[in-house]
Amino acid sequence: TDVVMVFISQGHDSEQFYAISQKANAMKEALRSGGVLEDVAEALCRTPINFRMDEFSTGQRVGASASNQQGTTSQSMPTFGATRSFASHHGDRSRGMLLAPAPSPYALLEGIIHAAYVNPKTQQYFSSAIAPSYRTRKQVKSLFRNYGRCRMLLRNAKMPSQVCVATDHECFYVSLSVDYQMFLAVPRGISTGVISRFYNWIKLQEAHLFMTEQMHW
Repeated sequence: TDVVMVFISQGHDSEQFYAISQKANAMKEALRSGGVLEDVAEALCRTPINFRMDEFSTGQRVGASASNQQGTTSQSMPTFGATRSFASHHGDRSRGMLLAPAPSPYALLEGIIHAAYVNPKTQQYFSSAIAPSYRTRKQVKSLFRNYGRCRMLLRNAKMPSQVCVATDHECFYVSLSVDYQMFLAVPRGISTGVISRFYNWIKLQEAHLFMTEQMHW
């Protein structure tokens, strides 16, 4: 698979190497038998998350054919199979949705060019797919360069702080606080309600997008 585990050790003697290899084998088996590895692989197939509904109105998901997916509606945010639940080969373990169903008011998010949300405390972040019309190398660099401009404008500001920078065709919004950092690139002229829509969508999907519980091995 494309899933990789990295072990860092302070010691480099043969006994330590053997102990780590034994633990690694145990962890691999736990990941396989518990279905975690399969869930990770499927999540990779379904990302990055694209806010454009037309890609999901036929019931398709990123990295999969329509024959493997039950239909999703075009009246709500993409649910990536929220209407289906099936047992894996690990017994009766039922596999749930990748994202929670979102009501139709979130349709405003379809206009987003790119969005990102960072949790400084857990060092985790979400970054959406970039809109198809902005996926050239030059445009992608421009998006993140403008985020950088916004960060520079806020470098001496007290938290919480926010700024919006407009170009001829886009608006870039950055909000910084102790609890989160939010980055949005949207077409110029879109409703400012997209800011709260995205924030509320993140909160709705928090348990699906981030590891909210401490892992124990």
